[in-house]
Formats: sequence, structure tokens, C-alpha cells
Amino acid sequence: MYNQFAKVTLRFNQNSRFINLGYATSDKMVLLNADEPYRNHIQLYNELLKQVSIESKNVLEIGCGFGGGCYYMAMYHKPVSVTGIDLSDANISVCNASNNNPIVKFYEMDAENTTCVNETFDVIVNLESSHSYPARDTKFSAEAARLLKPGGYFAYGDLFPEEKFQSFTATLLSKGMNKISEKDITESVMESRKSLSKSTDIAYKPFWMPSAMFKDFMVATDSATYKRMADKTISYKLFLFQKQGQL
Repeated sequence: MYNQFAKVTLRFNQNSRFINLGYATSDKMVLLNADEPYRNHIQLYNELLKQVSIESKNVLEIGCGFGGGCYYMAMYHKPVSVTGIDLSDANISVCNASNNNPIVKFYEMDAENTTCVNETFDVIVNLESSHSYPARDTKFSAEAARLLKPGGYFAYGDLFPEEKFQSFTATLLSKGMNKISEKDITESVMESRKSLSKSTDIAYKPFWMPSAMFKDFMVATDSATYKRMADKTISYKLFLFQKQGQL
């Protein structure tokens, strides 16, 4: 599905960088003029990383999508390196086609079974991707813990019912992580979807996908997913975890 979405989206917008739902806030961060069209998407990454510095760090984004998060981290912070991985080969092709930063590298990999070396990264980012993982609470949590250096940070965000957040958190704690923070940003994400309604344009819909499914995928304001956010059946949360030990 993500491969098809990448191909269809880029047919209409060759400059697409982001897939995430965005974060609306009155606390406006300063952006380059070229990045203004992606303000809400970038603000979501900014909110996710508010409590952790990635300056002079080796950073991994698992589920990098079109590469916008890696671009943001490399452009607005000063990491040593940024690695983006994604299971979708079409996504990785998009990332490589638009990347001209030598400290940013992209690879096609499975989030639950990467080929990265143990304890390689100071910070791992996983935003709005884990809902697609078949074994999030077991394989993915173990992989995130394996790849982090002792004392490293895992910045995580997604859209789930509360019990799924609780089970994932419990698993991470059992693997030597400490929870630093947890924040519900559902209302800000819903506001972002209102202002980004143009991104649900039917022109972007793959021909094989029913309209209702596409609206849910995009979290359009008239979708079932948006309604579940409004009635608090599901919520969008950001977390920061730290692996036990010292960097």
C-alpha cells in the first residue's frame, strides 16, 4: 500500500517529503521559506524531539517514509549522521532521489529485523509507523533496545487505543528502557488535519483503494479514524524513552 501511495503521490507532487499527520500549534518555529509548505509536518518532529538534543549524535529514523524527518533533523540540528530505514522500496527511492546531504543515508530494511550493528545509535526516532508492524510489542521493541547505545534515547509517536500504548510501554520497560515523558497531542493533530485537508484530494487515491479506506489512510476530517480521535477511542501520543546505562 505504501509503495502504491508513494508512486501516486509523486505523480502529482515531485517535491513531497512528508507523510505524517502534522501538528498544529500557535508556538511557531522558525523555518526556511522553502519548508513553509511542510510546517505542520515539521512541527510534529520538532515536538517529538523537544526534550532530547541530537546535536553531535548518530540518529536512526525507523520508518522514514519520504525522508522528511531525516531532512529536518539534518538541516535544523547538527547530528553527526542520520540514517533512515523503511520497508517500502518506493519510499527509499523517493528518499534517495531528493537527498543531497552527505550525512544522511537511506536503506530498505525491516523495522523488526534490521541489519544494523548492536548499540550503534544515540537517538532512535519512530514516528507514525509502528501501527503497520505485525510484532510491534515483541520484535520491534527488542530491535529498538538492541540498536540504542546505553543512555541513548528512543523518541516515539503513533496513533492507537490506550491499551496498545500501555502494552508497548510495558515491553520497552522490560527491555531496559525508562520512560522519560508521555504526551497526548490528539487535539493538535486533529487541528492539523483540518488545515491540511487538501492532502486528502481524491487525485492522490490509488485506483484500487476504496474511498473510505483512502480517507482513513489520510485521516481526512470525514473519516472513521478522525471520528475515533474525536470521541477519544484512539489517541495520538508522543513518548520519550531512555535506555538504561550511560552514553
